[in-house]
Amino acid sequence: MSIKKISDVVHWARAYHQLLAESMRQKKDHTLLGRGQLLLHYLSAHEIRLSETLHRFEHAADADSLKALHTWCYDYLQQYPVKSTLQCDRPFAELSTLEIMQRLEHEHGQIITLYKHLRSRVETPAAQDYMDQLISLEEHEGMRMLQSANRLDDL
Repeated sequence: MSIKKISDVVHWARAYHQLLAESMRQKKDHTLLGRGQLLLHYLSAHEIRLSETLHRFEHAADADSLKALHTWCYDYLQQYPVKSTLQCDRPFAELSTLEIMQRLEHEHGQIITLYKHLRSRVETPAAQDYMDQLISLEEHEGMRMLQSANRLDDL
């Protein structure tokens, strides 16, 4: 996918969250038991909801947000491509709960860094506000997932 505008970034992020969810659902030859299985099920469902939220966010834009969606932003991804850990040697099902959370935090952190960079580059108030909303959404959903996972680990 060619990313040139903020609308492309939102579309990419939505697809990326969907890919994360699918990666968590793949069990391969290994099956987690107990907490790990519950954690992956919860995180996968949450990633799907986040993807759906981004879809609504992308399509329910007001006039100012529509202008923001058409802001050019291709420079960052050329210099700093997002490096996914989804293609690592070990699938999620083989990781400990701590490793799952670290990997997920890394994935979300890269998206937040991208959003923050784009926020620093856009000039219109509408585009800045739109990026602030995306940053807030990603940060809060990431924190919510980590808190829920930590509560599961406390059980």
